[in-house]
Amino acid sequence: MKKEITELNNAKFGSFCEFIFENIFSNEKIERQHHDRVDFRWNDTLVDVKGHRNFKKKYTIPSKYYGTKFEEIRYIMVEFFEDLVVLSEEKSMLKIIKHTKINLLFSKWANKGDKTNKKIIKIYPDLNKLKIMKKEIMEFFLTKKLNSKIIYRTCQQNFGNESPDGLMPKIFDKSNVIVFLNFNDRKIDYNNIKELIAYRNYDARNFKLLKKTRLHRVKIDMNKIDQKYKFKSIKELKLKWN
Repeated sequence: MKKEITELNNAKFGSFCEFIFENIFSNEKIERQHHDRVDFRWNDTLVDVKGHRNFKKKYTIPSKYYGTKFEEIRYIMVEFFEDLVVLSEEKSMLKIIKHTKINLLFSKWANKGDKTNKKIIKIYPDLNKLKIMKKEIMEFFLTKKLNSKIIYRTCQQNFGNESPDGLMPKIFDKSNVIVFLNFNDRKIDYNNIKELIAYRNYDARNFKLLKKTRLHRVKIDMNKIDQKYKFKSIKELKLKWN
């Protein structure tokens, strides 16, 4: 089995790791997504599964994923060691699986054929359009002698009233602005903005925070942000910004 897994190309190895994750947590709320850089929606959180083969080393501690990350996505590692297979998140172990179990899963996965093994084409947001929108917002605030930090989400509905952690600044000053572009879905377009929130870093001092959040990070309660900071579009922001 180790030889067969080692010889899998990256696409098929990634597919097998997703299959392992899906089977190990099959008794929980889990569904395939495969768009917006996400493989699954797991217990109402977004998950991207990453695999790593390290058959020459015995398991000691889980590794950490150091690739490109997005704040709203959880990155689950599926690591193959000489003696065990380990599922982890941010170096925190979730499950340890013996190779006997992996052998059974590999046979099950291989027998599913092309339906499971085919390369999945993921749908990504239009980042070129996003770049244009960000540039417009940044140039607008520069005319006000303000620097702006722009954050966006295409899946805020999955987080309810929990904000991205970047909405709470580390330094409260009057010369910087935070802008949050909240899109209805993964389509990046001027007409698909559900809501735009903009405020000076200094104003965030009085924002209400959530007591319980994912990954124990500081998050603003989106439902309790004052309406004066909320806009329906970039055009409205430029007209009504005070």
